[in-house]
Amino acid sequence: MHQIREGTRADLSDVLSLNQAEEKWTSKLALDSLEELIAYSVAYKVLTTAESVSGFVLAMNSSSAYPNANLNWFNARLESFWYVDRIVVAGTCSRRGYGRALYEHIFARARQERVRSITCEYSTRPMNEGSAAFHAQMGFREIGNRIDKTNGKGLSMQVCELSV
Repeated sequence: MHQIREGTRADLSDVLSLNQAEEKWTSKLALDSLEELIAYSVAYKVLTTAESVSGFVLAMNSSSAYPNANLNWFNARLESFWYVDRIVVAGTCSRRGYGRALYEHIFARARQERVRSITCEYSTRPMNEGSAAFHAQMGFREIGNRIDKTNGKGLSMQVCELSV
């Protein structure tokens, strides 16, 4: 059984630990960077199981002042959207539907605000096969790709169109 709720300051160390375990696919975060991301976010949600944080999602809207090359890439191509900066589920909790539950929560919130598109990216160099399959199952499709100049990663730029 799981619950999705607003993230709090008390969750920060758990969220940092989850992110650290997936740094190969996300990016390194320090506490101050995480707090900055949360300040830019329209959604900071955590998924809890048995009283522990087992996943989280951070999403920004297209008008966010978040200084991010991926968000800027989407802004140059789309009008209004939410950008999922990161979604992470603990490895011990994979394949239980928790990532899907986090995305479905974001989709529902976005629909309430009449947002029609959710965007994200995943690594293609190195290839994140799990993320590619997961995002395809969630209804995302590639609208382009780019190379992250800070780390050389290849990225598949994804969008999921929502019915509003």
